[in-house]
Amino acid sequence: MNLNDKEVRELISELKQAAETYYQGSNEIMTDDEYDTKMEYLETLVDKGELELTEELNELLYESISAGSVPEGTVVTHDYPMLSLEKAKNFDKLKKYHERLVANGAKGFTLQMKLDGLALSAKYVSGKLVQLATRGDGVEGELLNHLINHKEVNVKGLPNEVDHDKDFELRGELYITDTQFEKINKARVKSTGEAFSNSRNAATGIVKRSIKGLGYDAEITFTAYSAYRNGEQIEINSINNNKDILKVTEVTRDEVSRLSKEGLKLNSCEIKSVDFSKLEKAVETFGKLRQQFAIPTDGVVIKPTNEIEMLNKMGYTAKFPIAYIAFKYPGAKSNTVVEEITVSVGKTGRLTPQAKVAPIEVDGVIITNVTCHNFSWLNEMGIREGATVAITRANDVIPAIDVVINKGSNPAVKAPDCCPECGELLSGDGTDYPKTLTCENLECPSRLLYYMKSIVGRNFLHIEGLGDVALEALVKKGTLTSVVDLFSFDEETLANVPTGTTSTGNVKRLGKGNAKNIMESIKRAKVHTDSNKLLASLNFEGMGPNTAKRLISHFGGIEKVLKCNPKDLIEVNQVGQSLVNSFEKNIDKGLSQLNELIKLGVKINDPDPSKELSKPTKGTFSVSGNVEGFSNRNEFVSHMENLGWEFHKAPKKDTDVLFADPNGTSSKIKKALANGTKIVKKIEDL
Repeated sequence: MNLNDKEVRELISELKQAAETYYQGSNEIMTDDEYDTKMEYLETLVDKGELELTEELNELLYESISAGSVPEGTVVTHDYPMLSLEKAKNFDKLKKYHERLVANGAKGFTLQMKLDGLALSAKYVSGKLVQLATRGDGVEGELLNHLINHKEVNVKGLPNEVDHDKDFELRGELYITDTQFEKINKARVKSTGEAFSNSRNAATGIVKRSIKGLGYDAEITFTAYSAYRNGEQIEINSINNNKDILKVTEVTRDEVSRLSKEGLKLNSCEIKSVDFSKLEKAVETFGKLRQQFAIPTDGVVIKPTNEIEMLNKMGYTAKFPIAYIAFKYPGAKSNTVVEEITVSVGKTGRLTPQAKVAPIEVDGVIITNVTCHNFSWLNEMGIREGATVAITRANDVIPAIDVVINKGSNPAVKAPDCCPECGELLSGDGTDYPKTLTCENLECPSRLLYYMKSIVGRNFLHIEGLGDVALEALVKKGTLTSVVDLFSFDEETLANVPTGTTSTGNVKRLGKGNAKNIMESIKRAKVHTDSNKLLASLNFEGMGPNTAKRLISHFGGIEKVLKCNPKDLIEVNQVGQSLVNSFEKNIDKGLSQLNELIKLGVKINDPDPSKELSKPTKGTFSVSGNVEGFSNRNEFVSHMENLGWEFHKAPKKDTDVLFADPNGTSSKIKKALANGTKIVKKIEDL
């Protein structure tokens, strides 16, 4: 049975929150397996045409690789996307990958450890390191040039100069070995009195904090797993075999060689055979060795030995290279006791129970909190205060309750009637253990904080320097309740915002310098914000800048959108009933806020209607896979829209053309064939 509209919104919110906490290194939400299963479920419904592709759903499924957000700082656009890897969690899926690769000409396979750190891009020009950037969302990352020639941070495996006269880019992982972690923690405790909890958090902390100085020396490691020149992937060894650059194959072989013994031989991590049983045995062996690695890993990456040939032949999806796969091993488990059940309120108002557990170490990480999805699941599992449970970190990352060993003597936890944040009566299904329980008050402090975090981001108003800590303090104090308050700030108010405590116990504040920079950003936003981003900042549930842009184009301006009959919104492409409902409830408030913003000097930058009319729609199109001549799908879609075509995320009955391999078997291709939609491989075939 398919989910209803409200359940879909809740599921999207849950998945976005899970992705966000994953990339922040927090102990949150759900297992990787559950995350992937839910994502695949949503994508299947979209491909079947049974679920409307809203703005929010599109961003989750297609526009944000791995749903990772770009950290604060200078944004860098990658020359070509830094893709993720398809995952295999069992040998059945690995076998399907193996069969696909062998059928396309794979000559053997290489096993490489899947390093658990920060994905990094390193650009060299004429032999000199000129740019470092995080992976970010795969399309845009954060500039990390402060790590080049840093006085305190030594990045092993990433030389500032190499003996090479051609420009190239390395991509790899920034991480901390066990030995490095031990030394770093000793130095940090001596300098600050605090230690990092694990090497992954240490790598993130060092990268972020080193821009202002650490107060101690730290050595971290970079290992390259791919290289690019002139837009094409090349062999890393072709970069003059530079001995200063660490490569994944070298790191893997060193570790396997160190640990190999009779019965655990892995033949230098290469399987010079297309026999699946040998690959399966090698993956099992690698998993045994992995437990003793002195390098943080969260699986094994499998590639064909004729790597570049297979990459060029098989190509890429919007998310990953088809010739690669990552095998994820089952997570370790430890037993503990549930001490308390609390409740958190998410961005859409959904309440999620949280289990506070007696601190327990699971695979090197101390776990104290685990998210429990919903009250129905909590009851079915038998999770309650005093219960003995087994905690796992699925795929070595996200903690979850795997098994309830003993429920204990306490009663089951019933859902609250009122929101714990604002006291508003909650909306649910009337049962004691609802699957969904929602606070519908848009001004609820918890919902408000999520909303504010969104609209200050680069996709909305782009208010630089106003971070999560300051936003939380402003919302908690009641100083920030809407976008109007944001544009009403003065420098003195911002300078006095508390952001923590000093080493002596005094209140740390945002300060005049930071406040001045934020005010400059607010002034720029007043003048230069496009009207669609302004409309999307008025807190209509389910609306992003792209949907706002379509509405403004359809009705002829932001004010006309806010004066329309909400029922007319459904006429606009990809607008669903949830957004119509939100407009019906909040349109008067939205118009009032717009008028207040205008009084504050906010400029309305509606698009020029004459320019809009000058580009008549040539037709409608959809895409499955890559299109020849374009580095990624977003680039192709932008090109087609600039030519006057209208994009459909999934083929519909009125879609004119699908860009795909006519011989392919994807669900989009099947739907296009069923609808009689024309299928072409490239623009020239139109």
